[in-house]
Amino acid sequence: MNTFEGMLEMYRRVFKFENKLLSILVLFSMYGGALMVFGLMGLTLWGEAQGCDFHINDRSIR
Repeated sequence: MNTFEGMLEMYRRVFKFENKLLSILVLFSMYGGALMVFGLMGLTLWGEAQGCDFHINDRSIR
């Protein structure tokens, strides 16, 4: 697994779901952070559309 071919073999196993726990762990590690960022952006935009006022990086607070 310490070679480029070994890495490709691991990804082949992950995307074929031969080992479901390994697949879920690797896919969550790869894409989980991006999904959380998009989720937070979506919640923030939805909240602003509903009238919430988020003071993010607002210098007038200081």
